[in-house]
Amino acid sequence: MDLTIITPTYNRPDKLSKLYDSLSYQTNKNFDWIIIDDGSKFSYEYQIAKWKKESNFSIIYEKKENGGKSR
Repeated sequence: MDLTIITPTYNRPDKLSKLYDSLSYQTNKNFDWIIIDDGSKFSYEYQIAKWKKESNFSIIYEKKENGGKSR
């Protein structure tokens, strides 16, 4: 991999969808997208599973217990 994009998120499904769309339009797909969910109340699992099936780049999702910005 040439690039890794790390996205921390907390209850921002609209922003995550926009970022996915933006990444999908990139011509170079040689990157990993790592999403770290800091205990969101919104469930991202279904949407991210769908993205993993349809995307041309690697998506890694990890859900953590809420720890705040410092974590």
